[in-house]
Amino acid sequence: MMNNPPKAAAAKFEQAEARLPARLLYSIAVGIICPVIKWQYNVKIKRIDMDKVNAPFILLSNHCSRLDWIYTAMAVKPCQLNAVITRYFYSNPKLKVWLDRVGAIAKDQFTPDVPAVKKIMKTVRMGGNIMLFPEGRTSPAGLSETFEYSTIKLLRHMKVPVVAVKMEGSYLSMPKWNASKRRGRVDLTVTPLFLPEEYDTLSDDEMFRRMCRVLATDEFAWESREKVAFRCRHFAKGLDGVLYQCPRCGKELVTLSDDHSIWCSSCGNGARLNNYYGFEPFGEDCVIPENIAQWFQWQVEQVREHIASDPDLELRSKLTMLHSDGKKWLTEVGSGEARLNREGFFYSGTRNGEPCEIHVPLASLPAIPYNPNESIDIYSEGEAFTFKPENGQESQRWSIYAEQLHEHYIASGRASKARGLEF
Repeated sequence: MMNNPPKAAAAKFEQAEARLPARLLYSIAVGIICPVIKWQYNVKIKRIDMDKVNAPFILLSNHCSRLDWIYTAMAVKPCQLNAVITRYFYSNPKLKVWLDRVGAIAKDQFTPDVPAVKKIMKTVRMGGNIMLFPEGRTSPAGLSETFEYSTIKLLRHMKVPVVAVKMEGSYLSMPKWNASKRRGRVDLTVTPLFLPEEYDTLSDDEMFRRMCRVLATDEFAWESREKVAFRCRHFAKGLDGVLYQCPRCGKELVTLSDDHSIWCSSCGNGARLNNYYGFEPFGEDCVIPENIAQWFQWQVEQVREHIASDPDLELRSKLTMLHSDGKKWLTEVGSGEARLNREGFFYSGTRNGEPCEIHVPLASLPAIPYNPNESIDIYSEGEAFTFKPENGQESQRWSIYAEQLHEHYIASGRASKARGLEF
């Protein structure tokens, strides 16, 4: 809820017509980019029983890195894909032009978006193939995020073949917290997930369980089996953006990182991150989990305990507001204070020199998208806002707290159903 009227730009985009990718542009882009990425990241592709799939189809994939869009296109060449992407990218006017030309479909993250779903349906009726990430966001720690149960509703309504692309090594090649190139290996496994004749024999829960099982991500289990060495000059830089709490002293927002290590600025606890993504503690007195995923999950458990023990818990942060006016991408338009509690997200401050209040109820906030060490994204009444806290590390902290508050008070520990793709 806002005290400012929704902008016309958002409504204008929702009225955009569905379109297939510009065939020549898509072919040239994929023909140039895919071979380069395949060589740079040592991509291996395994296709199983794909002769059973006829277009149009819907492609589902786990989501581990910024390059996943390219990996999925690579996996099903020469078929062309209409990618469902977050509306955040459409706040860049120059990028929007190219996204429109390749038939991208913008969608608000974690909120109902009827126009986006209608556009997906129309695109399939036109013969287009849809690419969708049912987790809705990249993994911060190489583990699966929450899968959207409502994806099954969409699949059942469309009744077209569904292809699964399982990525392994994608997160380790370009983690959310550092975009530097890491050469190691990326494995893509391409298989039919659902065939049209199965829709009448499988329940929604059976379909959901199969989707979660086939697309489940555990990058560190894969690395433990495959023992692939990854190489990068700035291997650990930015890791403090997702691992913000010290496992030894328990203090938050005190970790620092450099090219090869992460440590606590308060107590000195720390470790070196080796080329196999294992931690090598600085000393015997250091308390360091085995890998990034275990450290991250420990942080999540700390948040769960905090929420369960304190019903009045509230996060507060001073931050700046960024927004796109349709001409420039994410310019600073205001500043104020944000709060997060069991009632949801609140912003009180300014926007374009005028007072501004934003409230997103917790029921509409299953998660907060974010950029590590930088910002969080909030969707309200058809608009996308980016907020930069004074301490960039707070972005990961806010994201974890938002998801766990929603799980505790709204979802009660169950998978949240029918969110984000309702129709």
